[in-house]
Amino acid sequence: MIGKAPTTEDRIRAVAHGDFEAVGVVPDLQNGSVPDSGLDAETSQLVQIAALVAIDAPHVSWLRHLEAADDQAIELDKILGTLLSVAPVVGSAKIVRAAALGEEFGILAEG
Repeated sequence: MIGKAPTTEDRIRAVAHGDFEAVGVVPDLQNGSVPDSGLDAETSQLVQIAALVAIDAPHVSWLRHLEAADDQAIELDKILGTLLSVAPVVGSAKIVRAAALGEEFGILAEG
């Protein structure tokens, strides 16, 4: 008998158990990338920035990701839009802190 293909639920359960290979993805956690995630590089970076808010990440993580966004020439409006999109879920105080950090270190400076 041929085994049935895994359902979306099966795949989500596998990831929840840390089995990324079950979904055909091996994340490069050292470099913060997930090849074959289905997301383009810009979207992936914006999702990671949103995750930083959710986990109340330390400053060094913010600096690394905001610098990477700057290196990828991601528009400030997209970064701000991402932060504003997660504000209702995580709270506006975290968004203000993130924006202030970027401004303090000159990462979120226009042009």
